[in-house]
Amino acid sequence: MPTPPRQQIVRSAEEQSAEIIDIMMACIPERLDILPSEWAEEKRILPSEYTQRPGRVTYDNSPYLRDIVNCFSPLSPVREIAVMKPAQIGYTQMVLETVLGYIIDVFPRPVLYISADKELTEANMQTRIDAMIASSDLSDKIMPTTMKKASRRTGDTMSRKEFRGGFISALGAKNANKFRQFGFPVVLADEVDTFEQNLGGQGSTTELIRSRTDAFSKTRKIAWGGTPLIHAESNIESLFLQGDQSYYFVKCPHCGHEQRLLFGTPDDTFGLKFERTEKGELIPDTVYYLCEKGCKISEDFKYDMLIGGRWIATVPKRSRRFRSFSISALYSNFLSWEEIVQKFLQCKGRKEKLQVFVNNVLGETWKEEIKAIDRKAAQRNSLRRYLPATVPNRLAIEDGSGRIVILTLAVDVNGQYNKKEGWLAVDLRGHCRNGQTYSIAKGEIHGITEPGGGAWLALKEIAEREYPSDDGMRYRVNFVAVDAGFKDYAVHWFTGILPMSRAVRGKSENVKNDKVLTVTHTTKGDIWWIDTVYYKNLIASNCMISWQGPPAPMPPLFMNFPDAKHIGGFEDAAFMAQYGIECAGKGFDNDYFKLFGAEAPIIQKDPLDEGDPGKVIGWRKRYSRAPTHFWDCLVYGYAARDIYLEILARTAFPKIKNLDTSLLMRNLSDFIDENGVQWG
Repeated sequence: MPTPPRQQIVRSAEEQSAEIIDIMMACIPERLDILPSEWAEEKRILPSEYTQRPGRVTYDNSPYLRDIVNCFSPLSPVREIAVMKPAQIGYTQMVLETVLGYIIDVFPRPVLYISADKELTEANMQTRIDAMIASSDLSDKIMPTTMKKASRRTGDTMSRKEFRGGFISALGAKNANKFRQFGFPVVLADEVDTFEQNLGGQGSTTELIRSRTDAFSKTRKIAWGGTPLIHAESNIESLFLQGDQSYYFVKCPHCGHEQRLLFGTPDDTFGLKFERTEKGELIPDTVYYLCEKGCKISEDFKYDMLIGGRWIATVPKRSRRFRSFSISALYSNFLSWEEIVQKFLQCKGRKEKLQVFVNNVLGETWKEEIKAIDRKAAQRNSLRRYLPATVPNRLAIEDGSGRIVILTLAVDVNGQYNKKEGWLAVDLRGHCRNGQTYSIAKGEIHGITEPGGGAWLALKEIAEREYPSDDGMRYRVNFVAVDAGFKDYAVHWFTGILPMSRAVRGKSENVKNDKVLTVTHTTKGDIWWIDTVYYKNLIASNCMISWQGPPAPMPPLFMNFPDAKHIGGFEDAAFMAQYGIECAGKGFDNDYFKLFGAEAPIIQKDPLDEGDPGKVIGWRKRYSRAPTHFWDCLVYGYAARDIYLEILARTAFPKIKNLDTSLLMRNLSDFIDENGVQWG
C-alpha cells in the first residue's frame, strides 16, 4: 500500500526567520558577550599557593594583561597573539588559565595546550589548571564527551580534560607526530623559546603548530607566549616581529607625557635612577623613575599609572588579526623598582647573571658579545643560489623575509691623490623589512676618478639603471652612499649631479650619545658622519646568526650572498667601452669573503674588574695590507639604508624627532606588497 504524501506545512516569511534565529541561538552560548577578563573577575579565585595576593581575580593588579586576554573573546577580530614577556609577570595565571576556564564555561571548543615538554605540560595540567577549574567552580563540567558500555572514563587525565563541546589536549613541543593528527580551533603555546626551531627535520616548529589551525582560519585563536632568550635565535622575538609590535604606554603623573617604561642606562635621560655607596651598594629609598621630560616619579604612582595605561601598536598597518605585545617587569605590581635595581647590581661582572636579568626581568633578548668574525663560517653560512644583478624577490619570499624593500649602492673611492686614474669599489644590496639583506652585485670600476671622469659617469649609469626581479618587478636604486675620505672634491661633484646620493665619512671617536648618523654642512657639500663602530659591530653580530634554511623562516638581520664565484653583476663590454673604464674583480669568491677577516674588534676591559667581558671601542686592520674596500662598502650599505630612511622621515614628518625609521621600512614593504611597484 503506497505511503500517503506527507502534509506540507506552509510558513510565513516571519515564521521562517524566527525558526532560523532559534537554530542560530541554540549554537551560540548565552553569555557570548562576556569578555574573558570579566568572566575571570566574576568567577575566578586565586589560591594562596600560586599567588602573592590570593582571593578574587582583579585585572587592576595587572591591567596590561586585560587587553591581551580579551583577544580570546569570539567577538574579537584578533586571530593570533604573541607575548614577549619577562618571568613572573602573571601571564600564565591571568591569560592562559583564564582562557582555558573561559572556554570550558562560556565558549566550549577543542584546545591544544603546548609547553616545553610533555612532563612540564602534564604537571601544569595536574596542578595549576586543576586548581583553576576547582576554584572557578567548573569541576562538574569536566566529564567524558563519549561513553561506551561499562566504561569508567572520567574525561579527566594528565594530558586531556573533556567537557561538553570541547576538550583540552596537552602536548609537549617535541611531539611533532601528534601535531599532524588533529586540527584545533584554539592553540595555547607557552614558553616558545624552549621549542626547537626546526623540529626533527620536519620544518619550523611554530609553523607546524600554526598549521594545525588551518581548517579554522576564519575563527581560530592562537597564543604564543614566552620569555625571550638569544637575539636572532628567539622564537618569541620572531613571532613578536610578525605582529603589530605593541608596547604598554603610561602617562607621567606630573606632566602627563605618555611613554614606555624602560630600564635605561646611566647615560640615558630616562629610566630607573638610583644612588650607590662607595662600595657600589644600593642606597635604600633612592630609586625613582626619570620621565622622558625630566620628572621624577616615585613608585607610589605606579599602580595608578598602570591603570591608566594603554597598548600602542608601533606597526599599526599590520593586520589587526595578529597582535603582538612586549613588556618588562618594570610594569609589575608584584616586583618593586628597588628589587629590580638590586637584581641588576647583583649581575656586575657576571655575564651569565646579566643575561638572566635581561631575559627574565627586562623581557628582552640577549645579544652576544662581539667576537672576531670567522670569515669562512660567514661565507659557508650565507651563500645562496641566485644570480647577481637580479633582485631575488622570489627567493626572499620563500625564505620568509618578504620582498626586497630598498636598494642601496655603496661606493669606496681608491687610488692616489696625484693621479687622475683610480677605482671605485661598488656594492649593490637589497634590504628586507626585518633587516635581512641580499647582495645583488659588486665590482671594481677602474678609470678616471677626477670630477667628470669616466668612472663617475659609469657609476651614475649603474645608479640610474633598472634592475629586474625574479618575480617580474623592476627596481631602481633608492640611495647611493659614497665615501668622501679620499678625493672629497670629486665625491661632492658626483653627489651634486645625482640627487639620490650623499657623501659619507666614517667616525669612530667622539660619537655623541648613541646617535649613529649625524650630518654637517661644508662649503663643498653635506657630509653624513657614520658611527663605524656601531655598524661593524652590527655586521659582526649578523655574521653569527645561524639558520638551517627553509622551511624555517629566515631570522631578522641575516645576510645573503649569491653563489657566483666568477660573476659580480656589472660585467658589460659595451658599457665599459662607452666610459673608457674597466670592471675588474671576480664575483663572490674566496678573495671577496676575506673582507670579513680584514679587521678585528678592539675590546676595552675594566682593569679593576676581572669579570668584565669588555666593550668594543673600535676596529682595526688585522694586518697592513688587509683588503678593507668591500668591508667598508658593507658598512656604507647598511648606513645608506638608514640615511635614506632618515631623509624620508625628515621630509614626511618634519616636526617629529627620533622617529623610528623601522616603521618606515615596514610601511615601504606594505606599499610594495599592495601596489606591486618599487618606490622611486
